[in-house]
Formats: sequence, structure tokens, C-alpha cells
Amino acid sequence: MLLGLIIVTFITAYYNPSTNDGFDKSQFSLTNTELVDRIEIEGLEEKNILTLSGRQWKLNNEFMADLVRVNDLFGIIEKISARRKVSDIEKEKLLTASIKNSIEVHVFAQDEVLLKYKIMENEKKTITYLLNDEGEIYVGNIPGYNYHIAKLFNLNSKGWRTNYVFASNWTTLEKMEIFYPDKQGFNIFYDPSGYYVDNIQELDTAKMYDYLEQISFLQVKEFLDSEPEVVGNNQLDIIVQDAGTNTISLSFYKDKEGNQYGLIDSLEWATFKSKDVEKLMKSREWFIK
Repeated sequence: MLLGLIIVTFITAYYNPSTNDGFDKSQFSLTNTELVDRIEIEGLEEKNILTLSGRQWKLNNEFMADLVRVNDLFGIIEKISARRKVSDIEKEKLLTASIKNSIEVHVFAQDEVLLKYKIMENEKKTITYLLNDEGEIYVGNIPGYNYHIAKLFNLNSKGWRTNYVFASNWTTLEKMEIFYPDKQGFNIFYDPSGYYVDNIQELDTAKMYDYLEQISFLQVKEFLDSEPEVVGNNQLDIIVQDAGTNTISLSFYKDKEGNQYGLIDSLEWATFKSKDVEKLMKSREWFIK
């Protein structure tokens, strides 16, 4: 009889998703995320939508998303846990504050909602709270990690997008055009035999591939909300077209202090490291073996 009770107790504890606290600690997580193709994160002032497009994640159907942060997000979705339910006093205060401070999270697979909850944090930004549809509130954590979950969900659109300007590697390049205001530029093309620089017979391929990598890994320091006070004409224009016929343009300018600014697609300003820009300012002759 005693042995039977021990076995029943063990089976119940092992297979029942609820805990001794009377709630399911895994209610905010999703073990299998293979079919997830859209994640919506909506706060009071901003809504960001991450959508799987082919093998890449896009932000708001406009920009390429930062893959590192997307992977971090999936890590949270898979491992997030309800550590404990808040007290009644805490709950009352948090429900009042949630009207202004909570962030709604929706996880989809082909328009089906797989996961839905709200996230909040305390004033010191050290505790993450999870709110379910029934109005219950829990302290959230990732077991085994000292990580403030709400920090990732509080990112704005600039925080979610990739800092890589061209958001691709040189193996997808179809054509690159380089223009200077005061000297001759050059073009790099791809054909079935490989990459080449126009009008160069003896091409230093090592230098060419090094240049292509500089383009591929070019990163923005900071995206700007307003137009900077640049002086003079643009120093360099780059137009890149990939195999999917997507085209991105980038023009570089300086301010009075010599800081580097770039205008992306004639629409958006950003800052760049001077050393990164200098590596791109090559003449056609530089590629000759």
C-alpha cells in the first residue's frame, strides 16, 4: 500500500505541469518554436512586429532584424518561467500600473496565436512581471540565469533592427557601384565565372574580396532621428544590388569636427566609425595586381 502511494505521488509530481504552488510555471513559455513565424511586441507608444521572411527575420516589414536579438527573444520564449504568484497587495498596484506600463506579447504560427501575455517591470528595472489573460500576475525568470527579461521587450524599433547596413553577405551580391565627387569610381559585378572589377584585366582578387567583406560587415554606430549638420558635398556613394534585386544606397558626409555620417536610401541618417568609412574609399587602381 505504501509503495503504491509513493509511485502515484512520483508520477503525479513528474507529469503534472502544475506545481505545489497551484499554478503552471511554464504557462508563459513555448517548448517548440519551430513553427513560429511572427512575434508582436506592443507597448503604449510603439508596436514592433518581427516576421519570418524566407530564412531572415524582418522588422515591421521594412528592415532586417538583428539576428542576435531575435535569437535572444526565442531563448526567452522557450525558457521563461513563472517563479511565484505576487501577493494580493502587489497585484492591485501592478494591475493599476499595467494600463500604462505593460507590454503585450503575441507569438504566432500562420496567424494562430500560440502564446499571449503581458510583461511589466518594477521601477528599479530588476524584476519582470508576467500577466496572463485571467488577470493573474507572476514574477518571471529564466531558471539558471540572472537576466532581466523585460529589458529585451522594452527595445524600440531601432534596437530591434540590424546595424548591418546592407544586411547580407557578399556572396549574395549582384552588383556594386562606387562613386566619388572628384575622381573616377568603379563597379564590382558578379557573373557565372565569379566576381570582377570593371575594366581591370589583372585583378588582385584578394583585395577585391577584402573590399567585399568590408561592405558586408559595415555597421551603423547609431541611427539618428534628425538630419545632422554636415558640411560640403558627399565624399562617397555606394549602391549595392543583391541577387534578389534589392537595392540599397549609402552616401557619406562629414560635419565640422570630421565625424562621419551616412544617408541610407536618401531617407535615413546614421553615424559611422571613421576607420570603417576610410577602408571603403579605394580607387580602381587599388585593385590592380
